[in-house]
Amino acid sequence: RIREENVEAVRRETPGIVAISSEYSDTLKLHYGLKTVAIDCSGVDSSFGAMRNLIPQAGGRFINPIDVAEQRRVLFLGDKIARDIFGKTPAVGKTVLYGGSPFLVIGVLQEKVQNSSYNSRDEGRAYMPGSTFRALTGTKYVQNIIYQPVSPAQSKAVTEAVFQVW
Repeated sequence: RIREENVEAVRRETPGIVAISSEYSDTLKLHYGLKTVAIDCSGVDSSFGAMRNLIPQAGGRFINPIDVAEQRRVLFLGDKIARDIFGKTPAVGKTVLYGGSPFLVIGVLQEKVQNSSYNSRDEGRAYMPGSTFRALTGTKYVQNIIYQPVSPAQSKAVTEAVFQVW
């Protein structure tokens, strides 16, 4: 089983990695007004958004390093989820209850074409800092590690180096 410390060791000790993020996932209930919706959520690092092409709509942003360091209760929502919950009203700046705790919506995904996924489509997910996710859910083990090599040509060598570190 992989823990956050293992991901940190890979970050420190693996040459050729531009970015790396642990990912934790669960389905939690989001409450806003009279609406209650079960939404798949990922707890991630600030580098995850750029690696997965999660571009925020104008007026919003993705999770940043301060959100992670301070375990801020902030959410980045997929565009479909934001429409389902808020309709045409802007979601950024709204406070919702998510997993029983108040969260500030800091961004909404810009609509994107997605022809594959390893979990579910980004439009229907929520994202929060991994540090917040661990504190909220008590999760100890990383479910996925997402990393980006310096170049695609180095992908195999970097993957082999990652496995050697842990």
